Amino acid sequence: MTSSPRVVIHLDEREKAALALRNVKNLVTDLEGVEVEVVVHADGVEGIRAGGPNAGLMDLLAGRGVRLVVCEQTLGSRNLTAENLPGYVETVPSGIVELVLHPAVKKVSYASRTALTTPSWLGLLMIRARPISVLMMAPLVRRFRRT
Repeated sequence: MTSSPRVVIHLDEREKAALALRNVKNLVTDLEGVEVEVVVHADGVEGIRAGGPNAGLMDLLAGRGVRLVVCEQTLGSRNLTAENLPGYVETVPSGIVELVLHPAVKKVSYASRTALTTPSWLGLLMIRARPISVLMMAPLVRRFRRT
């Protein structure tokens, strides 16, 4: 029995929010049982604000079990609060700590601007929303789901 793959998406750019969210939609549609968390901080917060252009897609993803979390430090530095976000978006004290401690990342080294995988683990993948395309995720997930 293999466990469900876990994916964490790191979103820190407003311009990449729509692309990342569309690709998360493709992921949850095409890969049954996948657990996805989108960790948002820095400029990425602007791409997921309530009433913004991505609100409809975020509603759909939340309804499909995607977890969206935002860095409280980023909110404070931008004079924003949780009320500026849709109700299903959770906050965490630190976005970067959430990435480091996420179960999908425990056996993965993280390097800025790359997606790294370690062959010794199955069903887990950590990717960064920039500059690697989230579309590159599916072949990697399939590769590491084999037992």
